[in-house]
Amino acid sequence: MIKRSAKRQHDIPDFEALLKDAKCGSEAALLKFLQCFEGLAVKLARQSVCTDRLGEDALQIANLGILKAVQDWQEGDDIHRIAAFVANKMRTELHTAIRRQQSVETMEGGSNQEAALKQDVQTYREFQLSELSRLRLWLVRECLTLLPRQQANVITGLLAGKSLQMIGRELHLDTRTVSLHRSRAIKKLRLLLGITI
Repeated sequence: MIKRSAKRQHDIPDFEALLKDAKCGSEAALLKFLQCFEGLAVKLARQSVCTDRLGEDALQIANLGILKAVQDWQEGDDIHRIAAFVANKMRTELHTAIRRQQSVETMEGGSNQEAALKQDVQTYREFQLSELSRLRLWLVRECLTLLPRQQANVITGLLAGKSLQMIGRELHLDTRTVSLHRSRAIKKLRLLLGITI
């Protein structure tokens, strides 16, 4: 009997082949590549800071980031990092467009240069913090396999937004034990990631 969990494996695209074909001028490959990251583009374009500043243009600007990712990707680069590479290109394009929009608004409103600079710095910090949070989450997930099974299960549950009580019920553990697994896991993750505070 074939397990259902394996049925979607063939849906995963061959990014390496798509990139190679797209860089060689294949419109079909480029369209397929754009479709692969359509959901991520929509998500990034819908961020409040993007929609407030860019409106309906945000999605097109995010798609421009995907096209630039295809253009800048070098053969031999780690294909497993393609999603992060594309996401960074999209964020860069959105951030650049927001900065330009702010400059236009500043010039039209006759505001002084200091106010414009403060606004630009604030926007940049929001993107930086967002990027740092994503990086930390990715590092934690990468390190989960280095934790004992129960500790990894607890951290996975917490990353999914579950409470200690919910995790305890799923793992058939009392809340105190779950809390202990969480503390030990966090301590080990800090050691693995070199976090001293």
